[in-house]
Amino acid sequence: MKNKRSVYVNFTKLSSYIKKCFKDAYESLELPFNENSIETEYILIEDHDGLFHFYPIFVCDWPQVLKRVEYRLCNNLEKNFGICYGDTNALKATLRSYGYINPTFTSAAFNSNGTIVYLDIDTKYDDSSTLIETDAGYITVKDKLTITYCNVSTKEYIDSRNTCKHSYCIPSKSLENWVDFKELWYKTFDMEICPYKILHSKGVKRL
Repeated sequence: MKNKRSVYVNFTKLSSYIKKCFKDAYESLELPFNENSIETEYILIEDHDGLFHFYPIFVCDWPQVLKRVEYRLCNNLEKNFGICYGDTNALKATLRSYGYINPTFTSAAFNSNGTIVYLDIDTKYDDSSTLIETDAGYITVKDKLTITYCNVSTKEYIDSRNTCKHSYCIPSKSLENWVDFKELWYKTFDMEICPYKILHSKGVKRL
């Protein structure tokens, strides 16, 4: 069995380094730097091998500054902190502040300085585990959640799905409210919604 690596994350040093990257980028572009005009929040996701992946929740008015900061972090985080910037084959994820909850892949939600941010993890399942075998046939993760929400049997749902009268669905309002969705998830699967350990910076609150 492959040994899981152990990494201690020093949040104080990491956050200070990120702010330094921003300050240096502003100075190199000869732009006035105001720390209150940027947001330098982030989350860290630990993959199954123990490697932490860094995903930024940055806010900055200057795209060229962001580009320089992200390039620097991509090249130096692992060397200086033992943290990977973004995706690898072991973990692929997306942070977004728009759209609805994806019933299959949305794994967490955060409040970052007043903005709701969803985390979609593309590698949450292997190639086959998004399909669930039942006595009535195969269903998806979303199907199972819908069955719970609509309080119908699996057979009734599948029979309806195969006709033009199919009307069972999760209302969009339930895919906008993370608390409601978490309750539906636990009622359906009786397990954690996210299979990965998540850490985050001080300005981020996990919902």
